[in-house]
Amino acid sequence: MGPGPNVTAQIAELHCVSALGLGCYVAAADVQEDIVYEDMETLCGTLCTLATDSNNWARHQIYAAFKDVLGSGMHHHLQNNELLRDIFGLGPVLVLDDTSLKACKISCFEKHLYNAATFKGLTKAHSCVRDKWADIL
Repeated sequence: MGPGPNVTAQIAELHCVSALGLGCYVAAADVQEDIVYEDMETLCGTLCTLATDSNNWARHQIYAAFKDVLGSGMHHHLQNNELLRDIFGLGPVLVLDDTSLKACKISCFEKHLYNAATFKGLTKAHSCVRDKWADIL
């Protein structure tokens, strides 16, 4: 569960202010070329970082909203829905034929081998922890 609505709103406000601050500063610098700030590079770098962070945050919020609505169908829609692909800049829908789809899928035997290896690793990790607990008790 993410931060509450008040915290989320405050974060959004800070990101907007940083993005607006950079825009206003650039506009003011265009009008008045004699603006002097001692650590200009650090200021511009910080404002650019905050603006980039706010863009990433906004994209994440859009993704989260679609994910809430589409649920488990999100992956399918990201692959096939032209509107979603356009919103997230994924390019045109990829058209795959049956042979391409079969080449992408893992066989049942390969899945079995993968699951067996994973289970074996988990068993070893858990046994080490159990041994430590046995020594303590």
